[in-house]
Amino acid sequence: MDKDYYRSWTTTGGGALAHCLKYVVGGAAYARMVVAGLNPITPTDAQLAGFADLYLEYDAERHVTNETTDGGLYSFTFAFATNANPGYFDDYDKWKTKTVETRPDGATNTVYSNYVADVILKQLSSGGDASPPLLTSYGYTFFSGATAVQQRTTTWPVVPAGQNGSGVAESRVEQFDAWGNAASIADERGVVTNFTVDVVTGGVSQRIDDATGTALVSDFTLDNLGRTTETLDPSHTVDVGGVATVVRTAAWTVWDDVNHQVRTAQGCAVGTAPNYTFTLVNPVSITILDGDGNMTDQVSATRASTAGPLLPTDTFAQSSYVRWTHNVFSDNDQLTATQVYFAIPASGGGAEGTNYNEQDFGFDSLGRQNKTIATRRPPATSSAAPRSITTIAAAPIRTSATPLIPPPAPWAMRSSTTPGTTHPATS
Repeated sequence: MDKDYYRSWTTTGGGALAHCLKYVVGGAAYARMVVAGLNPITPTDAQLAGFADLYLEYDAERHVTNETTDGGLYSFTFAFATNANPGYFDDYDKWKTKTVETRPDGATNTVYSNYVADVILKQLSSGGDASPPLLTSYGYTFFSGATAVQQRTTTWPVVPAGQNGSGVAESRVEQFDAWGNAASIADERGVVTNFTVDVVTGGVSQRIDDATGTALVSDFTLDNLGRTTETLDPSHTVDVGGVATVVRTAAWTVWDDVNHQVRTAQGCAVGTAPNYTFTLVNPVSITILDGDGNMTDQVSATRASTAGPLLPTDTFAQSSYVRWTHNVFSDNDQLTATQVYFAIPASGGGAEGTNYNEQDFGFDSLGRQNKTIATRRPPATSSAAPRSITTIAAAPIRTSATPLIPPPAPWAMRSSTTPGTTHPATS
C-alpha cells in the first residue's frame, strides 16, 4: 500500500508560515526514501528536499511565493504587488494587483488585474534571450451600475510575418447579457457569431453563424431544464426529384426522465416555420439507464412511419430493434457483463450463444477490473451443398479468462466526465 507524507511549517518568517503545508512526499518518492535507507518521517529538511514532490514557501498574507516540485528539479517563484501610484483610484481599466511568476527557465509571466480581480494584461517574457515580451491585454465594458461584464476584448500578442503571422495584434470581442451569458463573439478574422440564450435555464435557443455575412441560423427548442429537444440546422437548397427544395437538417431528443431513457433521431424539415413538414430517418437511438445513471441498454430501433418528428409519445416494441447491447451491473455499480445481440428475439432476453455473445468482467478487492471472460461465435465452417450453395454452421464457445493488461481504472467504465486538474492558485 502506498504511503504519503506531509510536513508543515512550525515557524513563521523567511518563507515559513506556521501550520501551512511545507513538504509533500508521494507514494513513489516515499518508497525511494525507504530504499535509500531513510525513515521518511524523521529526516532533516535537507534530506527530505531531494525526494519531495512539492515544497512551498509563503509570505505573510498566505500567498505561495515558492513552489518547488520533483525533488527540487523545478522551481516557480511568485511575487505580488499592489499599485502604489499616488494617483491610483479604483477603475475597471486600471491595474490594482500584479503577480509575477518566474519559471524554471527564467521566463516571467506577469499578470495585472483590476480592483474586481478581472485580468487586464498578461506579459510573458523570455528568460534566455532578448526577444520582446508577449503581451495579451483585456479590455472591459461593464453594465451601468454593475460589475457584470458587457463586453470583453482580448488582444493577442503580435505574430510577425516571418512566423506566418499577420504582423498586427489580432483581437476577439465577446458580448454578454446582464446574466453573464454569451450574446455575441467576433473572432480574430472578424466573423461574428450571435447567440440567443434562455436566461432561466441558460440553454441556447438560437445561434447565428457569420451573423454579418451569410447569417446561417440554427434554432434549438429547449425543455424546462434547458436541454435541447429539437435542433434545426441552417437552411440549404437540395434537389428533390428535380425540384430545388429548401431543407433544414433536423435532430430530436426525447428526455424520458421517468423511465430513465433518452431517445434521439435525425431527419429533415421542409418548408417554412412554423409549418414545417418533418421526415424522420431511421433508426432511432435509445439509451436506457438505471437509477444510478449506468447505461444498461443501447438500442437502435425503427419507427414504422417516418412522417413527423420524434415525439415523447412514440413507443418502440422489442420487435422494432435492429441493434441491441445490454449491460449488467452489480449492486455496487460494477459492470459485470455485456451482451451484444446478433439475433434479437421478438420478446424477452433470449439466450447466450443463440441470441447474443457475452463478456463477463471480474474485479479485485479494490474494485479494479482484473479479468474478462468472453464468448464468441467461432469462425464459420462451410459445407458444400447442391449447386455450390454454401451453408453456414456455427456454435458458441467460451474462451478462458484473460487478464486485462493494464486493467482500466473503475471510472473508465462509467459514462461520466473525469474532471481535469488545474495549477494551484497562487493569489
